[in-house]
Amino acid sequence: MKKKKVWLLTILVVAVVGISIITGHNNPLKAASPLGKDTLTMITSPDYPPYEFYDTKGGDRQIVGFDIDIAKTLAEKLGFKLQIMESDFNGLIPALQANRADFVMAGMTPTPERQKNIDFSIIYYEAKDTIVAPKGSNLKQAQDLSGKKLGVQLGTIQEQNAQKIAKKVAGIQLKQLNRVPEVVQEIKSGRIDAAIV
Repeated sequence: MKKKKVWLLTILVVAVVGISIITGHNNPLKAASPLGKDTLTMITSPDYPPYEFYDTKGGDRQIVGFDIDIAKTLAEKLGFKLQIMESDFNGLIPALQANRADFVMAGMTPTPERQKNIDFSIIYYEAKDTIVAPKGSNLKQAQDLSGKKLGVQLGTIQEQNAQKIAKKVAGIQLKQLNRVPEVVQEIKSGRIDAAIV
């Protein structure tokens, strides 16, 4: 049932985007009625600027970003309201599987393991792993991480890639954290030497 729901949502999104591109019309389709609800719930991990992050200007704490803009546009074109929920990155797939959200947008890469559990849209942006370290540390490639404390975000492909690197490069100690800002703070405070993000 859940797979059907995700598949139906994927088909609807593709159809609306395709029709909008082909016809150039701005009239939203009213897809909400056949699904029996008027709100789509998106879940994200708002710690990955510019895709999803907190904007605190004006005293409000609002989740904004590129993925949020896309989700709002899709929901509007489909005739839905959009509710945005947050979770740590490693809780996104379980939330989707438990039907607490209709879809996830969080810079998530489709890996074979993830694809066994959830469906993915077509990839619309592909990022590369980067070593982040204090200025002047000269940590630029995997071999430079030998004997270093390395931070990664829990549940990410960067965590998996860091584990692979640690098997090949001697002395790497991994520290898994829930959010990218926590990883960056650990670097700033000197508790880790670098991170892969």
